[in-house]
Amino acid sequence: MTGTAKTNPAPAALPDSHGFRHALGAEDPGAVAKQYPPSPARDDRAMVRTVYHNGRNPDLQAKGAEFEFQLDGQYEILAQMPTKDYLAARDLFKQQGRQGNEATRRAREQLRNRLAEYGRDLLGMPSAASRAWAREAMRQVAILHNPDQVLGGDLSPSRDAGGTPIPGDRGVNSSLGAQNLSNADVIDAAAERQVAAGKGHLPLRFQVVLTNRRRNVQQLRARQPPPPLQLAQPCTEPGSRAPAQTLSRAVLAARPPPGARTNPTTAARIRQTLGIHNPTYTPPHRNRPGTNRTNGPER
Repeated sequence: MTGTAKTNPAPAALPDSHGFRHALGAEDPGAVAKQYPPSPARDDRAMVRTVYHNGRNPDLQAKGAEFEFQLDGQYEILAQMPTKDYLAARDLFKQQGRQGNEATRRAREQLRNRLAEYGRDLLGMPSAASRAWAREAMRQVAILHNPDQVLGGDLSPSRDAGGTPIPGDRGVNSSLGAQNLSNADVIDAAAERQVAAGKGHLPLRFQVVLTNRRRNVQQLRARQPPPPLQLAQPCTEPGSRAPAQTLSRAVLAARPPPGARTNPTTAARIRQTLGIHNPTYTPPHRNRPGTNRTNGPER
């Protein structure tokens, strides 16, 4: 009898979505990254690299686009938060832990009701069936905080420009929440250095990395400040005069095949159906004067 060697399956390829790109080159060909803000700052602020992985099980690993959506929502806002406000929020979180459960409950109820109305009014479902449909969908959904309270986020859930709570996949949200604990230590150290340098009124700059190989996380996170992203893009249009492809074969091989279809999460389908988008503004912060610390302002 001959034994057969077990081979580990290749990690799920991460898509280029929500501004994330395969831009680490040989450092990690399969990883994607995005910089906040996208253009270089002119005030000599250091770039902080935070690193995440796409989960431990095949179900999570297939949700790369959802990881990128949720990370983008968190860091778009975090990159606008003055460093002194971030540190004040972190101190409060260490004292109180997660708060705002009542605000989150109300946000879930609002989103569930809106989804039920959509099923009844636009899909023609009976009222009881639309409510049951909405309840079932919401079991897979978390209401997002941008950024997470671990990273100094407000007590109230995030809302889009129309005031609708922003849904995210529950499993992805839990994975990122756990990983935020270790990334917060890196951000804390950079924030303290920036405040000590007299720049506490300025936000930090971030290079956010999502890798599909968990074993690479610590090594990638250790590179502070990180090297610049390699943002060369392939020429895909026939007859284009764009520069020749400069990405390595390893990076190209790590990308999903052109035109590959992804199975969106329930949360992504809800966002698309209801036209929900991440906010682009900076929300009031719970540590700012005049902010209610119990639930915070809701938008």
